Amino acid sequence: MEPFLTPLNILFIVLSIAVFLVTIFICMALYHAIQIMRDVQKVTDKAKETVEQVNEYIAKPISVILEVVDQVRNVMGFVEEHKPKKKSKKK
Repeated sequence: MEPFLTPLNILFIVLSIAVFLVTIFICMALYHAIQIMRDVQKVTDKAKETVEQVNEYIAKPISVILEVVDQVRNVMGFVEEHKPKKKSKKK
């Protein structure tokens, strides 16, 4: 009968333990990666909310004000064109 702890059996035991530990490490790394991705998703959602609020409360009113200014400029140009010209008095 041959002994149980031959060098080949010891190699297989060590390789089995190494594969087991690597598998545990990969599982833990995947778990932490998933947690990080969740946090990234929360941050991007908050960033989208902030961008939407900035757009709603700052960008839209500014664009409306610029449109009003442009229309007033057009009206002022029209008034200037149709304004009666004053004649200068010569002495």
